[in-house]
Amino acid sequence: MRKKITDIFEERRITRKEKNKLGEWEEVKKVLYKSRPVDHLLLPLRFFNLAIDLTFIKIAQMIIEATGQIESTGASVFLSLVLFLAYYFICEFYFQRTFGKLLTNSVVVDEYGEKPDFKTICIRTIIRFIPFEAFSFFWLEGDRWWHDTLTKTYVISKSELTLIKNKLAKES
Repeated sequence: MRKKITDIFEERRITRKEKNKLGEWEEVKKVLYKSRPVDHLLLPLRFFNLAIDLTFIKIAQMIIEATGQIESTGASVFLSLVLFLAYYFICEFYFQRTFGKLLTNSVVVDEYGEKPDFKTICIRTIIRFIPFEAFSFFWLEGDRWWHDTLTKTYVISKSELTLIKNKLAKES
């Protein structure tokens, strides 16, 4: 069975005083195992990613509209929706990252630390259209948003991914 990135444990060695069978205090060495939290990208960097990505989409839209092919507001709105969907789907499915994530050296991974599959990326992209989704980090797991939690994906740094892969390899 494949191990999830949330199932990685860290070994902690401690020394503490405990009473023995005779009621005397003695130092006892123990090994404890603690669940290692996934070090996902923090909120300020997530907002930076979003700002860069939306800027890139808007520039692409302005370039297309400058050709004179888009003449109505409805067509412009439709174009922005198509660009938004295409941008996130293509970037995250093929490269595991958008231009914003590229600048913050982060990637999208599934719950096993692998590249998310086609269905997951499609759902992740569509969830971004849920009203108030951008504010979902307020009532969910810290800096994770609905498009992360509902698809069991994580946005993590490349260094965190390397660390996770090394720990998973050691534990298998």
